[in-house]
Amino acid sequence: IKACKRYCESSGSNNDPSARKAAAATVRAIVVRSSNQLYDGGPNDIWRKKVLPVAFLGRHDEDTKVSTLWKDVWDEGGSIMSSSGRNDDTYGITLQENLLPFLEMAIISALRDMSWARRRHACSALLELSNSNILAPTSRSIIGDEDENDHDRFLQRAKSSSVLLRECTRIIARPRVWVGKADTIKAGSIIAGKWCSIAPAKGTSIDSLHGYYHTEWFPIVLKIDSYDDLFDGDGWFALNHSEADYLQDADCDVDEVK
Repeated sequence: IKACKRYCESSGSNNDPSARKAAAATVRAIVVRSSNQLYDGGPNDIWRKKVLPVAFLGRHDEDTKVSTLWKDVWDEGGSIMSSSGRNDDTYGITLQENLLPFLEMAIISALRDMSWARRRHACSALLELSNSNILAPTSRSIIGDEDENDHDRFLQRAKSSSVLLRECTRIIARPRVWVGKADTIKAGSIIAGKWCSIAPAKGTSIDSLHGYYHTEWFPIVLKIDSYDDLFDGDGWFALNHSEADYLQDADCDVDEVK
């Protein structure tokens, strides 16, 4: 945990390539030489909830040596975690989908970080998830041929897609341009496009084989009487925003903005 925290804190205005490399190397050494520790993450399940999500983002570090170390952590650690069967509270076949709720939290945290470098890593990771078709409805939910596990997978995907799409929209709504924002726009468009095909009308529910899909679970909901809203009921396009609204990122690492 300390190594992961040190890595996250060693970017932006606190940029320290040596510290980032040392932190990544420390975690990799544990994964490679003491892999048995991954079978027991303790009561907080730190490997699934903390370390591997950091590794997923760390694979996008601009320093190739650092990104390679995190890639090793993700590949080796992910292989062990997949075989350990510790996925009682999550669903999915691939490691990314199985860890989706934790990857979602790591990406949101990085997107809101004061470091532009961390934001860029999060944008790249988010685009990767979007392109992998994980932030989309399950195939069986679309054709109506699902089992109970598919129902749970659908709900997990829908929740994470909603949270990440909302964050993408918040970033896109701000006029400030910075490196990595284009990836956020692409990711948001991909997520929205995937869910539009089954978007229900507001206030309805969809009957499935194992219960109901309520509209509040969907990232995209059809509504015809809301022309001035960015988010439901906020009246965004009808408001006169002050300059302060557009400069809310002013305390970040502006020297890294391009």
